Amino acid sequence: MDDFDFKQIAPRCGGQPQAFEELCCQLASRTLSQGIGYTRLRGAGGDGGVECFADLPDGTRIGWQAKFVFDIDALLTQATKSLTTALRVHNALTQYIVCFPFDLTGPTAGSRRNGQEKFENWRKNYTDKAAQDDRQLTIEPWSESRLRSLLLDYDTAGGIRGFFFNHTVLSTEWFSAHLDSARATAGPRYTPELNVQTDLWKWFAAFGRTAAWSRELEEKVRLCREAHTLPNGRTGNFEIVHHSG
Repeated sequence: MDDFDFKQIAPRCGGQPQAFEELCCQLASRTLSQGIGYTRLRGAGGDGGVECFADLPDGTRIGWQAKFVFDIDALLTQATKSLTTALRVHNALTQYIVCFPFDLTGPTAGSRRNGQEKFENWRKNYTDKAAQDDRQLTIEPWSESRLRSLLLDYDTAGGIRGFFFNHTVLSTEWFSAHLDSARATAGPRYTPELNVQTDLWKWFAAFGRTAAWSRELEEKVRLCREAHTLPNGRTGNFEIVHHSG
């Protein structure tokens, strides 16, 4: 799956925002060197401004925050709240990575500030504030193109992309919906009296352990017991064993 759209991310883990958050954390963990301490946080009760963090050997901390929004103003509004919380909760935080599923706009002929300018001004504002408090802080954006590049680099087999972007899951609901569709499509054209069973049907019946197949098996076992009655009137020891998949 080389072609994927973050707007179409599958609603895993409770919904699209939660799926995007988990995807970013999966990528974050893969960028770390072996031996680096990594912690994933549960955000339902408040995540302290980060979705996950990593503690480096020098005692500093990297924090990641994911925002499933597609507008620079909404991104900065939400990121401001999260960053403020993160700086208060995580005293060792020196690097803050903001993940978002769109690329920033660049300069145009108009006079309005573009997405890059807005993000840079926001970043400079908070790194300057940290410096005034004698605190080191760098802020890094992981935009759509950066996330896409990380996915292609660290997910060579495609399993992560399949999980987050392939909406087809062979669940009970999926099978039920397709069976309902097949019944509706067949409609009056299906007549049980005209149904022709083949040997292949027996294999499907055994695979599904249908009631008819189970009854036939019980009857065959009964006949086997009768055919192997011992001279003293006792029957052989026959037992039906069902193997689970």
